[in-house]
Amino acid sequence: MTYDDSSSSSSGNSQRSFPGSVGRRVGCLRGLSCFKVAFSKLPDSTPSQAKLRQSFAPVPIAKDLSYTVAMYPIAKDLVGGRKMTEREFERVFQIPGNGHGGDEPPIPTSCNIDIEKRLTVVQVIASIEEFDKQRLRQAESIRQLNYPGQAQAQTPGAISWRLPIGDHGHGITITIAQQLVYIGNVSFISRRQRTVDIMNHLLDTDPNLAWGRQRFANGQAPDVTISLACYKARYDLVEAMAFHPSADYYLPTWAPMLERPCPKLCLVALIAELTKYNNGRGNDERRKDRDRCVEVLMRLHKRRHGLEQRILERVLMDRVGCICGKVMSKKLISY
Repeated sequence: MTYDDSSSSSSGNSQRSFPGSVGRRVGCLRGLSCFKVAFSKLPDSTPSQAKLRQSFAPVPIAKDLSYTVAMYPIAKDLVGGRKMTEREFERVFQIPGNGHGGDEPPIPTSCNIDIEKRLTVVQVIASIEEFDKQRLRQAESIRQLNYPGQAQAQTPGAISWRLPIGDHGHGITITIAQQLVYIGNVSFISRRQRTVDIMNHLLDTDPNLAWGRQRFANGQAPDVTISLACYKARYDLVEAMAFHPSADYYLPTWAPMLERPCPKLCLVALIAELTKYNNGRGNDERRKDRDRCVEVLMRLHKRRHGLEQRILERVLMDRVGCICGKVMSKKLISY
């Protein structure tokens, strides 16, 4: 087979002309090479096997993070100070510090002075804090007098109400706020009003402590106070907390999980969980008290969104009629 070279292009490039079927085959090959060059410049739309394995691989988690910390982003509480003593425990709650004496024990003798002076709960707590300040000032003056220029001695700091009680037969994650729920739960019924007064004081002075939004230095966190009060059927504490001004922040109607101030706490979820929990648990009196807690939470929901519910009801009544409007708008926004 023969072929000849000819320079027929105007640009001066020499091209070879192939006769017959060979020329057609060579043309097809040249066309395929052009397509290969064109497609080689396009981005690769098919991921490689390595990229597929990487996209479905589990995301590595840093070692210093845990599920609890990521779920509830609350900083650790590293405050100093000391826990309350047994005598201070008795003065605040007016019950024996060792927990003995039956369901309704007499008021301890350590509270006699407070009773004689008719001190309220706020005044008792203020007197404990003032006594601590005097003790620290006295210890500092003694150190400067006897040991001038030396480091400060190991003197216990001022009382910190955020520290867990822990030393009086209670749990290591129970603060004064959670203890208010247990006192008056089954025993110490006559002290319920005093626990409500203490809760109101904590809500005014330290709402993070009152609602349970804190984390101890060991990484553990206490129970959310209002949730604990609902499950323990303490409707008096639930009402005191739900209608306090701080509830607008600490008890949102609904919020994404990581945007809730207290772990898992929102009003809609708390009502649903408590209603489900109260189905067949405990005796009749216990369930009745939990129903009162649900009623308190529903009243709070109506207070926040009742106007929106009534507006929706009026709109639907104008559109579809009185009866159908009431039926269609029932519990769409509020109870």
